[in-house]
Amino acid sequence: SRHRNGIAYFVLLDAGNKIVAADGWDMNQPLPPLDTSIDDDDQDSIGRFDTETPIQLAGQAYGHLRYGVSTEIFTLARAHLLNQSMLIAIASICLSVILLALLGYWLTRHLLMLTRGAEEIAAGNFEITLPVRSADEVGQLTTAFNTMASNIREDIEALRKGNEAQLLYLVESQREQARLNSLLSAMSIGVLFVSPDDKVVYY
Repeated sequence: SRHRNGIAYFVLLDAGNKIVAADGWDMNQPLPPLDTSIDDDDQDSIGRFDTETPIQLAGQAYGHLRYGVSTEIFTLARAHLLNQSMLIAIASICLSVILLALLGYWLTRHLLMLTRGAEEIAAGNFEITLPVRSADEVGQLTTAFNTMASNIREDIEALRKGNEAQLLYLVESQREQARLNSLLSAMSIGVLFVSPDDKVVYY
């Protein structure tokens, strides 16, 4: 049989099932039985699906057209569909890997910046301020880091000022004590300082 666009043969029958015309089929040969499904042809060594279509005009039946369709088309279509599905799956996997790699690089880049900022603070550089480049979770984390660094700077400055004030107070107290000692040493009488509970504080 000849295959043209997947059609193995055509046989035209009249209303009395008499062969009127045939193409690709020997009119002296009996027609093959009709197949009920394509799967039934899987055991058929011919590799052909036999079916028919009624020919009607204005409700009047004039016969039917028997034809055989090569199952090679279905096999090729399935293989083509399988290849396309595999290509789409591979492309999807590659695209997912690329997107995940880009996302990982983007997140890692910001996390590395935060890590370097923490190392700067650990080294004593409290003047560091990291740039905030986004409003997402990474940007919020960077903003929180900058706020923390600013609070540490303010606490250290307040502590430094407090230490300076305490040091000035101690120096001034020592000066006052020295002046008092000089004054008392220059006096010709004894001086005794007593607390309210009659304990000697200074003499």
